[in-house]
Amino acid sequence: MYIPTETALFEEYDILVQRPNGEIVMIVDFRLSDLIKYTDSLEKLAPIQAKQLVPYAMVVDFENIFVFDLRQSNWQEPILKLSTLEMLPEQATLIKEKNIFGWSLIKYISFWLDYLAHPNYGKTVPGVRELESVGLMAHILDARIRDLDLED
Repeated sequence: MYIPTETALFEEYDILVQRPNGEIVMIVDFRLSDLIKYTDSLEKLAPIQAKQLVPYAMVVDFENIFVFDLRQSNWQEPILKLSTLEMLPEQATLIKEKNIFGWSLIKYISFWLDYLAHPNYGKTVPGVRELESVGLMAHILDARIRDLDLED
C-alpha cells in the first residue's frame, strides 16, 4: 500500500484514483496527440512501476482505454483494453467527429471514474463488468477521483 507524503512524483499525471485511507491505487495518463506514441506513455509509467508505488495504471486516448497491472513482470502488456467511445457513449459523437478537446476528454474520463467509484448515483455505467474481470473495480469503489489539473 502506498500513501503519498508528497505529490511531486505524480504531478505529471492527470488523474489519481485514491482510496479513502489515502492509498493511491491507479494513475491515469492521457495520449491527447498523435505525436505522443504509445511507447512514450509506457516510458512515463516505468518509474512508478519500478518503485512498485501504485498497483494499476490507465492510459487513455480518443480511441482506447488501456489498463495495466504494474505489479506484474510483463506490466507493459495491458490487462484490459476498452473502447473510449463505448465507455463514454454520451460523448461518442463529439469524439468521433473530433469536436472535443483534450482537456474535455480528461474531464469526461474523470466523471466516468467517479460514477464507477460511487454507483449510488443510480446511473448505469459502462465498463463495470470488464473492470471487475481484472479485479480493478474493488479498488475503485468508494475511491476519490483526483483531477490534478483542477488542484493546481
